[in-house]
Amino acid sequence: MLRRKTKTPQPLPRFLALPESDKRAVKELLVLLAICGAAWVLIERTDTCTRFFQFVSAHPDMELDSLILAGIFSAVGLAVFALRRWSEAAKAECQSRHLAHHDTLTGLPNRRAFMEALAKATAGPNASPFACLLLDLDNFKQVNDLRGHLVGDRLLQLFSERIAEALSSDVLFARLGGDEYGILCDLDELNRPMSLATRVVRRLSEPFLIDGHAVQVGISVGVARFPEDATAADALLRKADIALYRCKARGRGQIRYFEIEMEDVARRHAEVAEALRDAIPGGEVVPHYQPLIGLATGEVIGFEVLARWQSPLLDPVAPSEFIPIAMDSGLIGKLCCQLLQQACTDAARWPRPLRISFNFAPRQLCDPLVPLQILSILSNVGLAPQRLDIEMTEDALLENDRTARTNLDCAQGTRHHLDLG
Repeated sequence: MLRRKTKTPQPLPRFLALPESDKRAVKELLVLLAICGAAWVLIERTDTCTRFFQFVSAHPDMELDSLILAGIFSAVGLAVFALRRWSEAAKAECQSRHLAHHDTLTGLPNRRAFMEALAKATAGPNASPFACLLLDLDNFKQVNDLRGHLVGDRLLQLFSERIAEALSSDVLFARLGGDEYGILCDLDELNRPMSLATRVVRRLSEPFLIDGHAVQVGISVGVARFPEDATAADALLRKADIALYRCKARGRGQIRYFEIEMEDVARRHAEVAEALRDAIPGGEVVPHYQPLIGLATGEVIGFEVLARWQSPLLDPVAPSEFIPIAMDSGLIGKLCCQLLQQACTDAARWPRPLRISFNFAPRQLCDPLVPLQILSILSNVGLAPQRLDIEMTEDALLENDRTARTNLDCAQGTRHHLDLG
């Protein structure tokens, strides 16, 4: 079903080992020889030649011999030209078919080939059980941001080569896009998906050496089984993706089988993300203020800004739920800017110049536009930069220490604190 045919490499015949230009010349020569052979048979085995010369002798003024000879050579030339065009068209068609089903960067089958194989594997009442595995590299974005896209591309190539070497010939291994890969394997053994995924994880225990730098990445794997988890190709892929998301949510670097409870979590995630997309511009997410008490004086010295969301469409959504979803959905930037804008506006109206403490997400501190956004908000509302404390978690510094520190330094006048809570 999913088997990839492999053959023991054999030495190429001498003709196939020739350069393309020489192959074309040999083919054209063979065509000419074939035409000449056909002409010889026509002349020697029939009386066509005799009749032709008799007719030419009877009509010397028509110069038919020269005309017919020119026609013969023209026909030969046209035949060779047509054969060459046909050969080039066949070669171009073969190349386009290969490009349509293979990834240009890694040479692996692409998403189209993977989906066609998945649809074929699930078709028919007698389809054999198999597993669909989705793989996603952990921290690949950080490699791209820190080392550049050329290093990122090289990492994908080396990763693809290393994993392909570790897989047997009956496994389909494809790059689906970006740093996401897919595997289809037969369930001829009960725990085969887990053993295969474990083998992939172990292959990544050694770092990749790229341009003299050791690059280390992890991997998360989501697994769905046919027909146990789903019988349709799209549904099976979606459930493997749900299992992969649970890996990411639980800390990455994990292998998870799809479980029915995961679908409820994924549905809730989608509902919250959709509602949050409208809630941010609608002003539903508002800042609440928790007092900060000075240990020496016991007085209030400022307030920590906390995000709270009362959705009219959903049950109460805790910050521990909607903030990670905002980060996964790419909404964290808009959310932080709106909360900071409102908090600075409120602080500027307070009778005392109390400080506000604002916690940025790790990804935000790695964004070079964040310092400009902070300074722009402070300038627009008229709040002194010294009254803003930017809190950061350990994760923010560990993800990209140099970039985070550089961006924080650009927010001149503000104070920075490490949140160990």
